[in-house]
Amino acid sequence: MNHGIFTVSLDFELHWGQFDKIDVSKNIKYFDNTLDVIPKMLSLFEQNNIEVTWATVGLLYCKSIKDLKERRPQYLAEYNNPKVSAYHYVDTLYNDKYARFYFAQDLIKKIQNTKGQELATHTYAHYYCLEKGHTKQAFDADLKSASKISESFGVHNKSIVMPRNQFNPTDCDIINNNNIVVIRTNPDSWCWNFDFKINILKKIARSADCYLPLFKTHYLLASKKMHNGLLLLPASRFFKPLHKVSLLNKLRIRRIKNEMTKAAKSNSCYHLWWHPHNFGINPTLAMKELEVIIDHFNFLNKTYNMKSKSMISTYDMIVKNTETYA
Repeated sequence: MNHGIFTVSLDFELHWGQFDKIDVSKNIKYFDNTLDVIPKMLSLFEQNNIEVTWATVGLLYCKSIKDLKERRPQYLAEYNNPKVSAYHYVDTLYNDKYARFYFAQDLIKKIQNTKGQELATHTYAHYYCLEKGHTKQAFDADLKSASKISESFGVHNKSIVMPRNQFNPTDCDIINNNNIVVIRTNPDSWCWNFDFKINILKKIARSADCYLPLFKTHYLLASKKMHNGLLLLPASRFFKPLHKVSLLNKLRIRRIKNEMTKAAKSNSCYHLWWHPHNFGINPTLAMKELEVIIDHFNFLNKTYNMKSKSMISTYDMIVKNTETYA
């Protein structure tokens, strides 16, 4: 391949990704900021020809809680911890007062109508494949529900991002059997390995790597292999939310820019990801940071011919040979 690749994937979930972590009633401004900033992201992406994969929780396609309940899959995971189940949350804590944080048809249509944006799946109900109680039958039912509701919008899911990065290689056959061909996997470093059990060390290493060059984050696409019909496309960097310490924010952005430059110079892939709600803390400053990153990509595009590719565009390039690669 004679150019680098800049891939962006977003975990689009609103409160479905955090219902077991935070109280929505205490974070109204945070999620309202998220709803406001997403169209601004889309505008910025379109103006700069940035392809983005929006891995979308299927429940966001529903129009109401009544619609959601009518679409409940036939088989559900019986998690050992019921609090991680979206259906348990709906049955026990859901408040229709905050429906705008659970159903997002208008935003989905905006994404759909913005040039270069891919609507992918983040499973139907923020499904966890490494949670005790997960079964292949329930996971398959979840993905089928995700496909059914997205197809009602004319969207055919070809890419997937696993909630909380819970990638389980033994489930690749289920994913591929649901016509999905590319998955975002975790960075190729020990601190992202779920089998490494010393969590405090993993957290320290992940945090430090956001500011200091501890791990290699770019990779050659030619080194990526298929697994049970899926292209495994590792993430490179989580675009960490704003820190209260401005120096750390400067180090974080410098780290990302340096990583992008290394990928561009070596004709490698750099895969940046975040959640749209990560911009909810301070959307104005967060958007300024994103503009800095995109400006840097534009520089790399002009200088080293780096290209912006969504996950499915990357798959098409490497698997369907729409371009030659090394």
